[in-house]
Amino acid sequence: MKRERILIIGYSTRDMAHSAIRAGLQVKTIDYFGDYDQRTGVSNISLLRDYSSSHSAALLTRLALKEAPAPLVYGADLENYPDLVRALEKKHEVLGNTGAGLEKARNLSFLRKVLEKAGFSLPPLRWEERIEQVPGRWLIKPRSSGGGAGLSWYKRGQKLGSCSYLQQYLPGPSFSAQFLADGEKSLLLGVTRHITGSSEFAARGFKYVGNIFPVRVSGETAAAINLLVKIITEACGLKGLNGVDFVLQGGKPVLLEVNPRFTGATELLEISLGRSFFPLHLEWGRGKSSQDIKGLVFSKRIQAKAVLYARETLIIKDNRIFSRFGARDIPWPGDLIKKGQPMCTLFSRGESQADCWQKLKKKSRALQGALYRGRWQFCE
Repeated sequence: MKRERILIIGYSTRDMAHSAIRAGLQVKTIDYFGDYDQRTGVSNISLLRDYSSSHSAALLTRLALKEAPAPLVYGADLENYPDLVRALEKKHEVLGNTGAGLEKARNLSFLRKVLEKAGFSLPPLRWEERIEQVPGRWLIKPRSSGGGAGLSWYKRGQKLGSCSYLQQYLPGPSFSAQFLADGEKSLLLGVTRHITGSSEFAARGFKYVGNIFPVRVSGETAAAINLLVKIITEACGLKGLNGVDFVLQGGKPVLLEVNPRFTGATELLEISLGRSFFPLHLEWGRGKSSQDIKGLVFSKRIQAKAVLYARETLIIKDNRIFSRFGARDIPWPGDLIKKGQPMCTLFSRGESQADCWQKLKKKSRALQGALYRGRWQFCE
């Protein structure tokens, strides 16, 4: 039986590629990084390695359009470019959300109108170019963003650019819920807690670091999250695997944003269950709501993943030590990694969130210790 051929594109595609391979699919990826542990296992085109280019969603799309027609799955940050997804739809079978669905799912004003009718809320937003009087603490956010990139504290009287807006800061941890959707129905799969801006991983501010899974919530809170994703699915016609970011206030989710794509947190659910979720993304992305999985996955063991960023600019001489730490998204020998750029992703598991987090930090310190013992060449 011939294996189905899948084309995967995005900023980083290693996690999706590995998920598809575990499902027995034939995979080709187009991404920015072309990570060592992905490129040695699948056919890959890398903007960095093959084109010496910076990341560009437009270039990813142009390269994908040169490929033979195939089922296509996209990852970050194509959700910010509905017109590019529309272009892909003309040649490929895009499995996931359409350009029209993305326009709705990434439109916070549209989501506010829909959700407020059902009793849900979003943090207050401001779009004015210059704002003098704003009570409370506010964040400047890019209109097209991902992974906490470009987020910063707003200073009173500061001028906003045309590509930014203000979102009121809500204190407390933020969470992400992963769910399946077939355009009409939805199924909540799990809830993770975000790790952001951790100095242990050389991340600052609100920069995305990783996730911890699972987060156990009360039955009432689970019902509220279920209703939230149901309303969003129906309003936007979402399909496939998706995510929503939120904070909890009084046990009820306050939506921060929708991630209408296969999210990085899905990998933790796959590790916990020992299975690939990629076939589910394909089935639900085609509008077929499979009964192959029950909702709201839990695990006795806590799982976590975290991106380790470079503290200093460095050149990788020998990348074998990354595998010794169980890292993924591994760089190639000879890679130049600039300060602040992602270096790899680390994983841990534990009996509690605190235990899991401590193990993750310990692994990060040990790997960074190896760096400073001279296994890599540093660039001043």
